[in-house]
Amino acid sequence: MKLSFPRRRPLPAAALLMVLTMHSAAVVNARAQQPQPPQKQPTPAARSNAAIAGDFVLKNHSTFTTPGGDGDATAGRNPFLPIGYARAVATQRAEAAPDVRAEQFAVTATLLDVPPLTVINGKSYTTGERIPLNASGTDFVTVKQIGDGVVYLDYRGRILTCKAGMKPAGKPAK
Repeated sequence: MKLSFPRRRPLPAAALLMVLTMHSAAVVNARAQQPQPPQKQPTPAARSNAAIAGDFVLKNHSTFTTPGGDGDATAGRNPFLPIGYARAVATQRAEAAPDVRAEQFAVTATLLDVPPLTVINGKSYTTGERIPLNASGTDFVTVKQIGDGVVYLDYRGRILTCKAGMKPAGKPAK
């Protein structure tokens, strides 16, 4: 047996608004009729302290000075580090710049396509790539421009011109 229920029509907007208004008014009235807890009265000591606080004048302002530094925050020791702590002084090693010459780079091929490619010392590079000079990769040469049979490299602002077919220095020609 199938049960059928009559369809309910939705309430008109005016009737819905009236129901919501009556509900909110009932909630407000219920809250207004609840007894309120009594307000705490300040104690006599608190009242006398409040009266005195208005007349209080600070005589000595606190300051912080580092030992041995006349108020200068950079002199003396850092107060946030342990007593006796000393930072290690960083010394910069003066490394001799390697002697970089164009003969060190063997350009075997250039390709003037988009993007232009070149083969230097057996590896392919494009414009803007870096060629490491040492194993750690801290020193490098940047490929600036690739032309027809010639590659321009940049080493610390110095432009090196490498021509295709040149043998790298240190290797005997056959």
